[in-house]
Amino acid sequence: MIQNVGEVYLYFFQRSKEYSTKEVMLICALDYCRSKKMFSDKGLDSSMIKINRSSSGKPYFENPSDVGISVSHSGKYIVCAVANGEIGVDIEQLSHTGSFCPSLSLISAKIKQLVTAL
Repeated sequence: MIQNVGEVYLYFFQRSKEYSTKEVMLICALDYCRSKKMFSDKGLDSSMIKINRSSSGKPYFENPSDVGISVSHSGKYIVCAVANGEIGVDIEQLSHTGSFCPSLSLISAKIKQLVTAL
């Protein structure tokens, strides 16, 4: 599931053995760059997208460097956020019900986005 909250793109996945976390981030990055027309406007192609991790483990784009990425996972869910600039996302599966509510996460992400903009 993909949600665009303002200029923040949130991607929700169920974990699977089919894709690693790095592959999930790459899928999100490619979709974001396509939707923002970065391939045509900035002359990028999919082979130029590079994601690395800082010494603390936070993922970042080496190319394009002006795009931020964050990933979080809990239980069987993964959420990836991509935006123009720094971004952070967190997800937690509620243990007392074992349920997950993407709409609450979206509200939380929008609040975080608004607070960051202040």
